[in-house]
Amino acid sequence: MCWKDEWEAAIKNLRWAIIHIQRAQDSLEKRALRNRKTLQKLQYPSERKHVEELLKKNTEAVEKCTIMIDTLKKYQAALINLIETHGISRKATQKRQIRKNLTSQVSSTSQWQDWIKPILSYIREKDWTREDEIYKEFQERGASREDIEAVLAQLVREGAIYTPRAGVYRRTW
Repeated sequence: MCWKDEWEAAIKNLRWAIIHIQRAQDSLEKRALRNRKTLQKLQYPSERKHVEELLKKNTEAVEKCTIMIDTLKKYQAALINLIETHGISRKATQKRQIRKNLTSQVSSTSQWQDWIKPILSYIREKDWTREDEIYKEFQERGASREDIEAVLAQLVREGAIYTPRAGVYRRTW
């Protein structure tokens, strides 16, 4: 799921929260209206005091609902703004980050890093591949077993590939 989908899900959840709070607010307002009508009919001070307390609580709750709705609408607007402004997916961000990490770590002194792109391309082409196939393919191309192990470990650590089960590698993007 990309970030945009997650943000849209968050917006949907906020919309539902707003709807539920508005329903609660409507119920509280109806209750307050009933309490006002009841208050007009009551004659005894003790009864009036009790209903006045209930009316005060209802009014405070309605105000809190209004504040919550306003806050949720602000969050919703902020999320919509993020989606419209950035419109990026996790896959694209992850891909850029992995490339940045991989290229920043390339050094001329270590040969195993020269195999990062070919091994990653090989796994990406196949979508998933067994470990022994990778070793066979790249040892034929001239890579040492240690270089291949180092590249696979680096790619897993960086999140470019993962192991769904032992001895199998799969691309993440």
